[in-house]
Amino acid sequence: LAPDAEMLRRFRDFMLQWTVLGELAGEAYYTFGPAIAGVVGESELLRATARAVLDPIVQTVKVLRF
Repeated sequence: LAPDAEMLRRFRDFMLQWTVLGELAGEAYYTFGPAIAGVVGESELLRATARAVLDPIVQTVKVLRF
């Protein structure tokens, strides 16, 4: 997933930082993301669920060519 993760980082850096909602999403990610990632990383079911939830976002950002 590394290429997709890099693409999402570019999207975050070039698009989300310029809006209030984007800034809030970034703050929430950095506040809660590490703890959530730790829990998700220990469960195959949660990893699969996270992939399923993130896939539409990844596909949309790919269409935008980030």
